[in-house]
Amino acid sequence: MVIAPHREGDQAQYVAPAPAVTADRGLAPVLQWALERLETPLTVPRLAEYASMSTRTFVRRFRQQVGLPPMRWLNQQRLIRARELLETTHLPVDVVAERCGLGTGTGLRQHFTRYLGTTPSAYRRTYQGAYRTDLWMRDHA
Repeated sequence: MVIAPHREGDQAQYVAPAPAVTADRGLAPVLQWALERLETPLTVPRLAEYASMSTRTFVRRFRQQVGLPPMRWLNQQRLIRARELLETTHLPVDVVAERCGLGTGTGLRQHFTRYLGTTPSAYRRTYQGAYRTDLWMRDHA
């Protein structure tokens, strides 16, 4: 039997939303390019330039294909990366924030509190061991 660990303050499940892209690949190359550069300053004009589109066209197509505004998607991806680093490493919160493009530990804490209802440290305490347990269970099943 597998159960989720206890969470502080009736918090919701942490589920990583998958980027939704249409089958024609549409913006897939831009999304992949952005995912490989999350730690760098990415702006909508920079993404549009990489896609060889005007900013307005890029934003319109991005919303149609992904279902979110570009910066909201980018912040979600940065939070997903931060969560992965918190689960799988012992890096300090400031380093995690830098590596996922959220600037400083303060910025990471603000995003975590706003979108996940917890702090990076509390998240790490809850989920760091869960990742390793899942790997062990997969390898020893």
